[in-house]
Amino acid sequence: MQITDLPRFDGAAAWSALAAETQAAIGAAVLEMAVAWFGQDAAGEDRDATRGRLFEDAAGLATDRMTDLAADALPGNLQFAEVVPVPSIVGDLAAWEAADKAGA
Repeated sequence: MQITDLPRFDGAAAWSALAAETQAAIGAAVLEMAVAWFGQDAAGEDRDATRGRLFEDAAGLATDRMTDLAADALPGNLQFAEVVPVPSIVGDLAAWEAADKAGA
């Protein structure tokens, strides 16, 4: 299968089809994950090992929570799909493939 033949995933369309409470739960988990990542970066810059471990644990928990919530909300069983659709965030697949080949 060619890169350009892969199915696509439109996150905005999927998001708009979710119930408000599902959106809120996923959104909260994503925000928690982002804050944990920022905390990891800050702890690394400060060379604070204890804070680093704290934010690493927070990032793992938030990532697991977000993944579980998203898996439940996505259509089908994408975690175990033979062909997973490519997220629309990468843009045009032909352009991506050309840039990938040029950088390889």
